[in-house]
Amino acid sequence: MAVLLVPMTVGCTHGGGRPSGRRSDPESSASMITRRQVDSLAVRYPNAYDLIRTVRPNMFVTREVREPRPVPDGFVGNPIGVKVFLDDVFVGGTDMLRRIPSRSIIFVQHLSAPDATIRYGSGMTAGVIVITTGATRFR
Repeated sequence: MAVLLVPMTVGCTHGGGRPSGRRSDPESSASMITRRQVDSLAVRYPNAYDLIRTVRPNMFVTREVREPRPVPDGFVGNPIGVKVFLDDVFVGGTDMLRRIPSRSIIFVQHLSAPDATIRYGSGMTAGVIVITTGATRFR
């Protein structure tokens, strides 16, 4: 009987004491970069592109891309690929991240295609990088 209790006890402590599925620390998330992270790295990585590429390269990974559809007239940027929103305004593709200084960033978040579609509308088949800067406080 004692032999059976030992494997059961070991199995109960497998998680290392940490509750499974709990993510209380936002900095452990693969879909965001916090102000604290930005502050610690802004000197080394002067623009948003370099910062994201170093800290969360998975944000650049194109997911759920389907066959390209005809591009509507007046559409700016690549219709396929991760799109960038700066303070909730569409600014283009990931190449636009090089123009955003790291020091101005408060928060960076990656939204999956379904989440981006809910927030910004159709055409977000590869996901979205949302950058929030201090400029939104003054609107």
